[in-house]
Amino acid sequence: QKINQSILDNPEEALAEGYITSKSKHILLTGQSGSGKTTILKSLRTFLQRYQSAPNLHLPIITQNHEEGKEDNSLKNTLVSAIYSDDYTLKEIEHAIVLIDDMDLQLFSQDSEKKMISESIQEVWCPFLEGANFQLRLTDKDTSISLNINTRNMLFIGTAAFKKQAQASLPTHDRYDLEDAGFLPAFIETFQNPIHLAP
Repeated sequence: QKINQSILDNPEEALAEGYITSKSKHILLTGQSGSGKTTILKSLRTFLQRYQSAPNLHLPIITQNHEEGKEDNSLKNTLVSAIYSDDYTLKEIEHAIVLIDDMDLQLFSQDSEKKMISESIQEVWCPFLEGANFQLRLTDKDTSISLNINTRNMLFIGTAAFKKQAQASLPTHDRYDLEDAGFLPAFIETFQNPIHLAP
């Protein structure tokens, strides 16, 4: 609600005044299976795609889904794939809305003894969420180039059920519950207060 044309025209000034922050800007939907997390994500994608052709709203909508057997820290690969699609310029990619479904399955190992692996994955994701410059390497046959991408203006919207990490019915899903579920404090700080969906 704070975003208006003056903020879009003067992002550095807006950042200095606190209208835009590098942390606590992303959105996390939590809830048990069947509570509507994925449905909301799909509906949001449909809504945004419908209005993408509007002036000043040519925002890339990037989706990352959990895939069995795929490397968990593949967020960078998802951005590389979006650049390869050639539907957007690199500058537009830097203002993408990234929808991450089943974030808990991507971040956490199924084996509770592998907590260190889960923490290391979150540490890999944190710079993306906080906003940082990354170098992405694009390789096609014998050609390889490097591109710099800044994630500061990206919006990440994720869903998580926590069924593998904690009791199915966490009481309030505030940041302390998230810590109990295995989230690192630095990772939690990149999200606003989680939106909990009742079954």
